[in-house]
Amino acid sequence: MKLFEEVYEGKQIDIAKGNFLLGELDETMGGIPRALKYYKRSLGQMDGFYSENHFLTVYAYLKIGTLSITVNEWEQAEKYLKKGLPLSDAFPKMRLQFLHALGKVYSEKRAYDQAFSYFQEFLQGLKQDGRNDSKGYADTLQEIGFNFKYQDQLEEAQRYFEEALAIYEQLKPGLLEEAGMICMRLAYCCEYKTNKDLKKAEFYYEKGFKRIEKIPDQEMVQEALAGVIEFFTRIDNPKKKRKYEDKFVKLQTANRQ
Repeated sequence: MKLFEEVYEGKQIDIAKGNFLLGELDETMGGIPRALKYYKRSLGQMDGFYSENHFLTVYAYLKIGTLSITVNEWEQAEKYLKKGLPLSDAFPKMRLQFLHALGKVYSEKRAYDQAFSYFQEFLQGLKQDGRNDSKGYADTLQEIGFNFKYQDQLEEAQRYFEEALAIYEQLKPGLLEEAGMICMRLAYCCEYKTNKDLKKAEFYYEKGFKRIEKIPDQEMVQEALAGVIEFFTRIDNPKKKRKYEDKFVKLQTANRQ
């Protein structure tokens, strides 16, 4: 009887692992809803023969949580991520992913204090790993900056955006799109915060566009250029406005050829 139970359990484990692999396959191919179905099925099948803090069980919670974010299933994401986070203590790298994903969930829910708490713990984990000069660290600083911007706390947003920009500019090769876009956001903060700094706003608008115009995405280049032109219109600087209008005309002419 014991041998039969061992054989049966072995087959059940194989089935659970098989469903997990099918989930990974569909995820790789972009079939996220189907991948979620397989990951959930695998998680259910693991119950009974794996402990709840077994690596594969915790990984399934992470997969379901993070993939739910990609398809805007925010309640489902929160449910699985919150269930998996306390089980991830033995897996520091996985725990960091739980923290970052929960920060995104609470940002979406506009629960900014909770989002900030998760993002801060995530940043602390990266810092302990010596990764406080990584793209992931800068991206998270930018996400915190966005949350402050959405709350109209532009001085705080500016501080986090500036920290993120300093990292982006140190990375090799330089991240033109990220650095350019964050300059545009910094320009907005400088222009609209309580203590306006239009000179600094002008500096960041021009610095941002200088980077963005080098990327191949012409739609993004045109949007950035339009933003710069609107800024110089608002501050009544016809000379700079004409300069960027000329660039806009040349860009549109080049795109039509």
